[in-house]
Formats: sequence, C-alpha cells, structure tokens
Amino acid sequence: MVDKKRITRLREGVYMLPKYKFNKGLIETGESMLLGFVTRLEEGATPEGVILAVIDDLIQKNEEVPSKETESAIDYLKNALRSLEIRDADRAARGVTSTNNP
Repeated sequence: MVDKKRITRLREGVYMLPKYKFNKGLIETGESMLLGFVTRLEEGATPEGVILAVIDDLIQKNEEVPSKETESAIDYLKNALRSLEIRDADRAARGVTSTNNP
C-alpha cells in the first residue's frame, strides 16, 4: 500500500510531497514536489487556496467514481474553509489582520 500521507516539512511553510502517477492504481514515481505556503518571508499559496483546489479535485473525482466517503471529505473541507473565513472576518473586524496579534 502506498503511504500517501508521507510529507517532509523543509522549513516554515514549505513541504516536500511524494509524486504519484496512476497506472491501475497509484504508483509513487520516486520524484518529489514542493508545496509552499505564503509566510512573512516567502511567497506561496494560502491554506484557503489549497483547500479550494482539493475540494475541486475531489468533486471531479467523485463525479467519476461516486462515494459517500468522498462526499463526506468534501463537506469537512468546506467546513474547514468556512472556519478560516470566519477567522479572517473576525481578525479584520478587530484590526489585527496581517499581524501576530491573536
């Protein structure tokens, strides 16, 4: 079985993920790819952007091979996105957006 959860944190906001291809199942290619999040020092993706991409990918896959579990995963991700949106709105209302203040 392929360990799809194996990632390596290289530094704050930067992760190395194994790359896969599909050939009658997932096969690890032996290559890696970077996933970088925006930090104070580096440009990158936002967690919200990555969650939206995962939601979109799972919706597409679920149209091809429907499953209750994938629908549940999509719902959980949508709830996570809503929680982050609520957090952002709260921080904006308190004037602490883009600061280290809680």
